[in-house]
Amino acid sequence: MKKVILIMVLVVLGGIGYFYYQNKPTSETREIVDAVVPENTSAVEKEIIGTKAQTVLNALDKEREKGKIQQIKSNVESARAPAMIYFDEHSSYSGLCSANQTGYFPQLEASSYPEGTNINCNVSNDGKAYALQAILANSGWCVDSAGRSIETSVSIGTKTSCI
Repeated sequence: MKKVILIMVLVVLGGIGYFYYQNKPTSETREIVDAVVPENTSAVEKEIIGTKAQTVLNALDKEREKGKIQQIKSNVESARAPAMIYFDEHSSYSGLCSANQTGYFPQLEASSYPEGTNINCNVSNDGKAYALQAILANSGWCVDSAGRSIETSVSIGTKTSCI
């Protein structure tokens, strides 16, 4: 029985240690805590407050990243209609990805995406296929002339298909 209790205590302490390791307050968080909490607060209490604050900040960072990916998805998916109109008017996608088409095809403008987003737009040699991808770090979105709209984690390079 004592061994079981000891193991349970070690598991709980290990979990607390792992939680602390994942949410250990950064020096910036500690500076904020020092500036906000009363001076008579103990170091242990400040560390607990800092850990809780860091947990919230970590969660906000994750949500911020999700928001950036949603913005990328929305922008890339909205490219399908202008691309179809372009094809109807020109009988080809040739020239669709050209810099002079950004007014016609605003999804190519870097300012439409979160900072650091890489945009790939490719048209096949015969002008019958295109692919547009925007990727930030290891997550992004791709649409193509075959009607695909998929999440991607790797650059399409020069391909004219999302797959």
